[in-house]
Amino acid sequence: MTRYAFIFSDTFAITVEPFVVLDPSSGDENGARIQVRRVDAAGAEAGTLLADPIWRGDLFRLTNGPKDNWDRAHYHPRFQGVQAGARVLDPQLTRDPISWALTQLGDLRSLAEGAAAPDLAAAASDLQPQVDAVQDEIRQAPQKCAAAPPA
Repeated sequence: MTRYAFIFSDTFAITVEPFVVLDPSSGDENGARIQVRRVDAAGAEAGTLLADPIWRGDLFRLTNGPKDNWDRAHYHPRFQGVQAGARVLDPQLTRDPISWALTQLGDLRSLAEGAAAPDLAAAASDLQPQVDAVQDEIRQAPQKCAAAPPA
């Protein structure tokens, strides 16, 4: 369930939601999932229906691991519809996942090009100042989600 949604120009959004993975074989994970998504203009009101994801960072830690472990953090730079593409690991992501995610969001054009999302790339120049303006709120959202105890 999306806990935070930052909608830009009624066409794109950044969402943040708490996420828990229960896996007795490899260990439970919890944290936050941050996504860049399209917004469906056909919703009840323009800009109200979240649509396909474009990019996702899974800022997960091992629930029973050491404090501030982010060994399970990864991201998905591409999607096919709602289906996530390959899982990608990045050493910087596991060191400081929230700063890493904000760095990715700080360059929407590169994120869009890596995601093969020409619609986002075309809008990146106009959207970037809006995304930058809510950077502090975006920083706090995954921290709040990750701090929440797993359900």
